[in-house]
Amino acid sequence: MSQVAVIPARGGSKRIPKKNIKLFHGRPIIAYAIENCFETQLFSKVIVSTDDDSIAKVAETHGAEVYFRQKRETSSDIAPVINVVQELINAQSLEEKTYSVCCVFPCTPLLSSEFLVQGYEILLNNDVDFVFPVYNPGISIERSLFINQKGYVQLSNKEFANSPTNTLTDHLFDTGQYYWARTKTWLSSESILGAKNIPQIISKLSVVDIDDEDDWRLAEILFSTDREGEKGV
Repeated sequence: MSQVAVIPARGGSKRIPKKNIKLFHGRPIIAYAIENCFETQLFSKVIVSTDDDSIAKVAETHGAEVYFRQKRETSSDIAPVINVVQELINAQSLEEKTYSVCCVFPCTPLLSSEFLVQGYEILLNNDVDFVFPVYNPGISIERSLFINQKGYVQLSNKEFANSPTNTLTDHLFDTGQYYWARTKTWLSSESILGAKNIPQIISKLSVVDIDDEDDWRLAEILFSTDREGEKGV
């Protein structure tokens, strides 16, 4: 059975300029995603889907193939990732020759190849649409706050004003690292989160959704800590 990895990497990031190829511990951040895919030895192809020449050059330097997006709507900053993957599947006729596709995001230096292999095993051994990692940040949504029109802090839900946090429901969050699915599922689905999914629960120490410079610095700290732990420092 053939598997393909798709790494969606659009150009023109706003909050962190050139985020997908910015140097992270001395290397373009997308290089970690590409190499993790190769390390699994699962994929017949690792393809970076982009609209940016600079990203394409970096991707090819690290051994990935490049697909330039053909549709304007899949190159926008609000394009659903499922549409990006569907375009590539159709353009390269992957449905005819590929059992499953894993969409791996480019800014995921804390993701390990072992996570990707474990996710594939879950997909292979279960009646499931999508498999993806989730984590518990230890945050009680019921006790979330917002700033009202007068500038005062207010509870989002007053019903839980006096509820101890240990009595509230644990909530899981998508890590934004990867999605595994059979190729036919990618093509037949309108949404990922609305499908029949199985989570892969991972530690919050392995997760940073990199949206701004603070997120970037936190990811660098966790990355360094993880590497020092591997060396036994």
